[in-house]
Amino acid sequence: MEENENNSETFEENPNNYPCGICEKTFTSKRRLKKHLLFHVTINKKEEERRNLLKKERSKTLLVKHVVNVLLGKHVGKSMFKNMKMEKQL
Repeated sequence: MEENENNSETFEENPNNYPCGICEKTFTSKRRLKKHLLFHVTINKKEEERRNLLKKERSKTLLVKHVVNVLLGKHVGKSMFKNMKMEKQL
């Protein structure tokens, strides 16, 4: 049984409780529940923005490493670069 945010009545005893579908909190009015749900939405948006930023940074880092490896001939196709260098020397 869950306790109401404002008093000690349980959910079963008070049919006017409005439960949050995301967490276990209950509220005495729709207005309070809506305000609480905005909190979840805000947190989720911030977390998504943070994840997207981390993905961008990771992608940038991997691209830089890839370019450096290609320029240094450490890429999978390094034999191609060796052949090109040999042809230029001839």
